[in-house]
Amino acid sequence: MPQTTDAPSWTGIKEPKFVERAAHRHWLLSQANSLFGFFQQSAFNPAGGFFPLDDFGRPLPGKPGHNGVERQIHDTTRMVHCFSIAHLLGLPGATRNIDHGMEFLWQRHRDQKNGGYFWAVDDIGPTNSS
Repeated sequence: MPQTTDAPSWTGIKEPKFVERAAHRHWLLSQANSLFGFFQQSAFNPAGGFFPLDDFGRPLPGKPGHNGVERQIHDTTRMVHCFSIAHLLGLPGATRNIDHGMEFLWQRHRDQKNGGYFWAVDDIGPTNSS
């Protein structure tokens, strides 16, 4: 038996709430799968962490003065979070990205000498050590 909304009777809505509708849930899952597909292979940086990508899913080049591509902690943690959700949804290969990101957070973003974490690092070390 479908649930009805708590909408006032004058709206005429008797179907399930929009967010509970199967079509909406299907659309959300298709959007999530599209994003996972966009990032899963292209963003994986073999040197550690994840590449920032352009609008077509290609890794952005490193900036002058950096050794390789700079990786910022908010990008690394976002990728770990998203692929943790992908893992919960059963996406094959998601754990590879989770482990890769967690290793990079622990080994490269973490300031092992002073504690805390560096906002950004490149292939050699922190880019914002001060």
